[in-house]
Amino acid sequence: MLVRDRLGELFEDENFAGWYPVNGCPSLSASQLALVSVLQFTEDLTDRQAADAVRLRIDFKYALGLELEDTGFHYSVLSEFRARLAEHDRADRLLQMMLDCLVEAGLLKGRGRQRTDATHVLASVRRLSRLELAGESVRAALEELSACDAGWLTPLLEPEWGKRYGRKVEIGKVPGGKPGAVARAEEFGRDGQKILTAAWAADAPARLRFLPQVEILRQVWLHQFYWDAEGRLRWREGTALPPAALRFDSPYDTDAHYCVKRDAAWSGYRVHVTETCDQSSPHVVVHVATTIAPVQDGQLTEVIHDDLAARRLAPAEHVVDTAYLTPAQVERAQQVHGITLLGPLAADHSHQAKAGQGFDKTAFTIDWDTRQATCPQGAVSRAWRPLRIGGHDYIQIRFAKKDCLACPVRAQCTDSTERPRALALLPRQSLHEIQTRNRLEQRDPQWQRRYAIRAGIEATLSQAVRTCGLRRSRYRGLARTHVQHVLTAMACNFTRLADWFDTAPTASRRDTDFRRLCAAAGLVTA
Repeated sequence: MLVRDRLGELFEDENFAGWYPVNGCPSLSASQLALVSVLQFTEDLTDRQAADAVRLRIDFKYALGLELEDTGFHYSVLSEFRARLAEHDRADRLLQMMLDCLVEAGLLKGRGRQRTDATHVLASVRRLSRLELAGESVRAALEELSACDAGWLTPLLEPEWGKRYGRKVEIGKVPGGKPGAVARAEEFGRDGQKILTAAWAADAPARLRFLPQVEILRQVWLHQFYWDAEGRLRWREGTALPPAALRFDSPYDTDAHYCVKRDAAWSGYRVHVTETCDQSSPHVVVHVATTIAPVQDGQLTEVIHDDLAARRLAPAEHVVDTAYLTPAQVERAQQVHGITLLGPLAADHSHQAKAGQGFDKTAFTIDWDTRQATCPQGAVSRAWRPLRIGGHDYIQIRFAKKDCLACPVRAQCTDSTERPRALALLPRQSLHEIQTRNRLEQRDPQWQRRYAIRAGIEATLSQAVRTCGLRRSRYRGLARTHVQHVLTAMACNFTRLADWFDTAPTASRRDTDFRRLCAAAGLVTA
């Protein structure tokens, strides 16, 4: 009610004109459905509960501009509206409509301060082990083939398939340990291969090959099995498996991937939230990105900057944690968008830097023009060559062995008894200087106080998780999950705008007798 009084209507039906066909029966107001969808996530309501709230609650009717006698709509309309949001970039455009309204009202502007962080999101499907994935993929394909062409499938059935795939596959401890588990997996493999071979036979109906679950079964078999030299189907293990970003964890949601980050292990997605953090205006979410779980945070930094710049909402200062930050990203943000990327760079992991004594990289003088380095004792390097470590480019600098072996302070420089000192630097002078400068600055207490504002994004994520149900996806698939995340962000914005507009004083909490006694004794402040 407060938001409607101050901002009027957030959405206009004209903004949704291209979402609907021009012929047929007239639809419900798209602007009202959009607002209901946002209100639904502010209280983490189901579709039925949201439709009931529109029909029964005066605050919902007031926000929507409905008459008290309005009977609302059927709850299934909300699902249909979200399906439209999942197409193309409509969810992001809906968020942009809200942001445009805030810009017009003077509550939001670019070139301020913003902060970003990510959290994990659990998929809406059951988390399966690799063994369960193989069995459940066969069962899902059999279910779909039974519905599509039971006559074709019947001759393929084997006597034990009814017991093996009649119900969902749940596998606990397999008798026989690891050999028993491999034998069970290869049993699933032979069954699945029989189905795939029959579906791709020349006399099989072509439509069977394009059934979604049959195609998923084929992909699972590529990920989990291989043919050995003797032509036998084998279960992949260890390094023979494709990376987690390629293989999925459920035949019912192929966008849900397994990931481990520190102490958290999950199957699902990752959501990146960017919000404003200027003290003179409400803190609102201006960008939401949803990715599969294995995508690392640093891969989104440039995407976020480009999207915000396209919307004319790019910040002057962007506060992030180490995962979003590299010297190359700091340089690009400043050069391309004029953004100061603020955050701690990864620390120097050399034993000299960790111990705080001896000669780390900062003790060496680097001459990029002559491509030489000078050590603290005056020795000049003898080798300067490119180096690639973990897919990243570096410059390797080596000193002469005779200089290092004869050095009187060798123990402070390297712990090797035979090899000379070597340095690994970033490939360009500008990147090396950014790394050196930032590592020095982030030790300064003033820099740390400036960076402390980043902690506020944790409260935003907590609000989205605890109030709006962000932790678990309601829907299957990356596109529909992104719709949930955008609506959740808009719900957080809606709540914060209401708090910003609410100027009524809050009731003070009454002190207890014991607290007054402690205050009198000087143990706590009054």
